[in-house]
Amino acid sequence: WLVMRDMLDAARRYRDRLPLFRNSQDKEKFEEQDLKALESVVSGEELLLVQVEAAREIRQLIDLAEAYGLKVAIIGGAEAWRAADDLAAAGITVILNPMANLPGSWEAMGATLENAARLSEAGVSVSFYDDDIGYTHNVRLLPQMAGNAIAHGMAFSSALEAVTLTPARLYGVADRLGTLEAGKIADLVVWSGDPFEVTTRPDAVIIAGAVQPLDSRQTELMERYMDLSRGDLPHAYR
Repeated sequence: WLVMRDMLDAARRYRDRLPLFRNSQDKEKFEEQDLKALESVVSGEELLLVQVEAAREIRQLIDLAEAYGLKVAIIGGAEAWRAADDLAAAGITVILNPMANLPGSWEAMGATLENAARLSEAGVSVSFYDDDIGYTHNVRLLPQMAGNAIAHGMAFSSALEAVTLTPARLYGVADRLGTLEAGKIADLVVWSGDPFEVTTRPDAVIIAGAVQPLDSRQTELMERYMDLSRGDLPHAYR
């Protein structure tokens, strides 16, 4: 925390007195490009994402954000439910893994599957991510994560907002995305049932008002190998 405060202070000095920065100790301690990147953060214009798990550290982050006028959001927040009232009062969003319930570290000893439900009930904005995915194409599992949050007490409407409107608000694009309203970008999915059930499938996908084909490598393979007229040899050797 001391290092973080030191860097934020240096970023403020860099923003306000650039000539003095060039001759100061800040230049010896920090890269100028890093401080330049933090200009919009210390001005409260750009969102700062902070990965933090323990309730005590979450409260420290709340104090830091208030002291420096920062716009912050938490990634992780395994023990965020313990600081739910403070987070709600500060208006800080928590981006959490609703499947995280194991104490993988001392900071996450209070991890629980009810984290999302307890935060939402306290009035905290919640969104989801999976720290075990590691690559973006598995964002397709996001509805299943939301379904698990619902299974452990989160309201359906809150879970739906967590994967639609909340991230849009967080990243400043709620005027274009996040809800179905006139004037917004027409991105929507028509589901065969509850979108948070694993057996549900999309019947239609519309992106920017254009209907998208639902064909994929998987559907093509299914159609190919359901054709029993190919004979005894594999398809490629007919």
